[in-house]
Amino acid sequence: MRKQDVINHFGSQAKLAEALTAGGFPIGQRSISDWPDPIPLDRAVQVEHITRGKETALTVDLELYKRAPEARPEEGRAAA
Repeated sequence: MRKQDVINHFGSQAKLAEALTAGGFPIGQRSISDWPDPIPLDRAVQVEHITRGKETALTVDLELYKRAPEARPEEGRAAA
């Protein structure tokens, strides 16, 4: 998922952080601001999960991640 698409979907980085946290995936707005583009794959899966079933659901494009190794899961990074 492209970072700006996800932010636009939720309206702001702060609202995205609130939605992820409410969905059981705690994160702070500052961590989101540090995300690369595309966003980390594990976070993309979480975004897909919290938007599933909604009219404007976001889905993970695995082809995007094959081309962008820097966006692979946040392994070893401190969760915020």
